[in-house]
Amino acid sequence: MCSVKTICPCPRSRQTGLPRFPANAAHAGKDFTWSAAMKEIWKPVVGYEGYYEVSSIGRVRSVDRFVRHNFGGLSLKKGCNVKNHQNKLGYLQVSLSKQGKKKLLLVHRLVATAFIPNLLGLPQVHHKDDVKNHCDKDNLEWTTGRLNKDYAMASGLIPKGEKQHWAFMTKEKVLQMRNLYSQGVTHIKTLAEVFNISEGGAYAIIHRRNWKHI
Repeated sequence: MCSVKTICPCPRSRQTGLPRFPANAAHAGKDFTWSAAMKEIWKPVVGYEGYYEVSSIGRVRSVDRFVRHNFGGLSLKKGCNVKNHQNKLGYLQVSLSKQGKKKLLLVHRLVATAFIPNLLGLPQVHHKDDVKNHCDKDNLEWTTGRLNKDYAMASGLIPKGEKQHWAFMTKEKVLQMRNLYSQGVTHIKTLAEVFNISEGGAYAIIHRRNWKHI
C-alpha cells in the first residue's frame, strides 16, 4: 500500500543510481529488458487521471497527490507501482481505487486505451503474439470480437472440433452427416435424429456455421 514515506515510482539502486524495476514487471511471461525500460512512456489511465498512470510496456503506477484527512489537513501521498496478477484466463489485471471505489481492470486494455487510437470504435484488444501477459503497446491492436476469436482459433488458444470438451460430434461423424446431406438426405430433423443431436446443431454443421475447419 502506498504511504507518505513511500519513494516512488521507481526506486533507484544505491550502487548505480539507475531506476530499479520490480521483478513482476508488466509482461511477466517475457524478458523485461533495460532497452524496453529506457523507452518506457507513461500516460494517465483513462478515467483515473490524477490517480494512476500506465506505461507503454504495461506497467501501472499511482501518482503523487495530496489527500485530505478527516480533521481537514492535507498530506502528500507518494505514488507507487501497482502490483498486477493474472486472472483465470491468463490476462494481467490490476485493482484501481478512486473515491473509495475499487475496480479490477485488464492491463492490456489500459495500455491500448492510452496509447493506441481506436478510430473505428472496435471493442476488443488482440495480442499480436498471442501471449496474454505481454502488454507492450507494440504487441496490441484493436479488433472485432469475431476477428479476435478467429486469431485465437488459428493459434490454438481456442480448441477446435472434438477437442472442445462440450463437443457431441467427431470429425468422422461430421463428414458422414455432410455426405448424407449431399446425397439427398436433406431433412434436418432426420439428420439430427440419426446423429442424436439437436436440429439447430445439425443445421449449423450442414451450413458450416460450426465445424468450419473441415
